[in-house]
Amino acid sequence: VAARGTPSTAYCWGLNSFGQLGTGATSSSAAPTPTAVAGTDTYVELALGTNFTCGRTGTGTVRCWGGILTNATTPTLVAGVSSAVGIAAGIGHACALLDDGRVVCWGNNASGQLGDGTTATPTGIVTVAGLGPAAQVSAGNDHTCALLRDGTVWCWGANQHGQLGDGTTTPHPSPVEVRGL
Repeated sequence: VAARGTPSTAYCWGLNSFGQLGTGATSSSAAPTPTAVAGTDTYVELALGTNFTCGRTGTGTVRCWGGILTNATTPTLVAGVSSAVGIAAGIGHACALLDDGRVVCWGNNASGQLGDGTTATPTGIVTVAGLGPAAQVSAGNDHTCALLRDGTVWCWGANQHGQLGDGTTTPHPSPVEVRGL
């Protein structure tokens, strides 16, 4: 669990087996009370995955800690993300909405939830393929959706329960438009 304090310091509590509390250590025991995340960054938004946490700073950078990318126990800069205006996290992946409307993602891609047209897991960020300018991004367990500036909604990734909204249960590693909106 995570929360922003005053002045925008990140606090985390709960399980820390992957360093997802951002304190510089790992522990199989849980932290039952809020603990300040290491570092001096101030965060305007936090997104939590299963074993990791990401924070967006007021300058548009994103830092993650825990079991994503490098399994860092303290906030680590996500290389290539410098103008983020929003972030979202799924079970093992995260995405950032950039100020120009592009969506970039990183982490696990086994279900195509990064939206680059593949199911290969990259070592860094990838840009979602074929997506128009977005206004908002949201992540589910193993899928991701974006509300575009034109009002349409597009989703990609796992779809075993029809969560992509395209009328099928077929997974899509590239964005597909949600029908009927």
